[in-house]
Amino acid sequence: MSERGLSRSRFKETLRKELKRVRGKATEVAIDTGISETTLSHWISAENTAVPTAEKALLIAQSLGVSLEYLITGEKQESRIISPDIEEALNLLNSLPPEMRSVAIKQIRALAESIGVDDSSKQRQTG
Repeated sequence: MSERGLSRSRFKETLRKELKRVRGKATEVAIDTGISETTLSHWISAENTAVPTAEKALLIAQSLGVSLEYLITGEKQESRIISPDIEEALNLLNSLPPEMRSVAIKQIRALAESIGVDDSSKQRQTG
């Protein structure tokens, strides 16, 4: 199999796996990215050889909360930038519908403020 074929195959496998991970929320990915569910299904179809443009693959990766490199190769980077518990929290947040995600973030922010934790991300947004 050619390197190009391998990348297509891995992309399809990874996209399929990630859509399952977020409980098949292809509808939300479609809304987030502006890519139809039909097109997403077409890209993961075994019979199809088409893959998205780099721009569309990046939109999909962002919507799924994964890196573009992972989406294309199926391989996660060895070095951990975040701890496993934070990664789990982020995955849970990412699996929520957008409106519920906002509610969860507000609750986390309120909890942090109640124990006196400085929210530097909020300062960056207003500064």
